[in-house]
Amino acid sequence: KFEGVYAQQYQILLDNKVNDNIVGYHVLTPLKVEGSVEYILVNRGWVEGNLNRELPVINTPEGKQIVEGDLFFPLTKFFTLEAPVVKSKEWKKVWQHIDMQQYKEAAPFEIKPYVVRLDAKSGGGGFSRHWPIPKDRVTVHLGYAYQWFGFALTSFIIYIVLNFKRVNKES
Repeated sequence: KFEGVYAQQYQILLDNKVNDNIVGYHVLTPLKVEGSVEYILVNRGWVEGNLNRELPVINTPEGKQIVEGDLFFPLTKFFTLEAPVVKSKEWKKVWQHIDMQQYKEAAPFEIKPYVVRLDAKSGGGGFSRHWPIPKDRVTVHLGYAYQWFGFALTSFIIYIVLNFKRVNKES
């Protein structure tokens, strides 16, 4: 939870984000943290796109905002055909992926290497926010453990059967 002021002119929209089978954008707006020179990128949620691919109108609250959310570290390796973002006079508004290194290079300010996903109950100029919870993969790992212990037990039984011979008492 922190306070700051949004810098709307450096806001980006992440393209092709789906919510309830409707295509749209995630709105990421940098926020200058109060009492600091650094900015934090805030994912304010999902907005619906349209069939004409016109950018939606995004209302960004002005003045000091209280932001509450979870930290999210974007992937550093991904495949994209998108051209690298460079510093220019015109800010690129639509991105395919959030590449924090490219954002740092394109933005004229220092920014933290993570994104804050705005909490569903938090104000701060948010939109539709349904952040996916990572799946609990404990059962998959337990299945692999049972499988490998079964292989070990089977190998041990085969070893015992093949290496212990019956000794004939007559010889």
